[in-house]
Amino acid sequence: MTNKFLLTGIFFLLLFFSFGQSNKYNLPPNQYYKNAKISLKNFSKYEAKDLRILSDTISFFNKKTLTMNVLDLNKIEYFRIQVGNQSMKYAGYGSLIVCLIAIVNVYNIPQNQRINNSGGIVLGFTISGALIGGLIGLSVPKWKTYYLND
Repeated sequence: MTNKFLLTGIFFLLLFFSFGQSNKYNLPPNQYYKNAKISLKNFSKYEAKDLRILSDTISFFNKKTLTMNVLDLNKIEYFRIQVGNQSMKYAGYGSLIVCLIAIVNVYNIPQNQRINNSGGIVLGFTISGALIGGLIGLSVPKWKTYYLND
């Protein structure tokens, strides 16, 4: 019985010490990113292009000054990496809003004046709302934040 407790304790200690020990910093998985935002510990911010993560430094092209910069990782508070766009989210919003508007308008029409295919009209408006929302969402970037731990 005590052997089980001892083995379980050793297992959990090994598990505890194995996580988070491989890297000093909480870095993103890739070494190159096309667009990023960088915030330093002294509250300076950079709009970065072509960000490259090296062992203890990063290099990037500063969009405002149009120069290449190199920074130490210990000076950085966090990264914001662009990971895509918001097209699916906005397509959902667009389809939901237009669907609700179409349903309300179909119910406001008196029963004897409704056409037989009012469901098809609602479906058509819903699909068009999803398309318009998706197109708008293509222009809105999605960011993921990585806080660096010292």
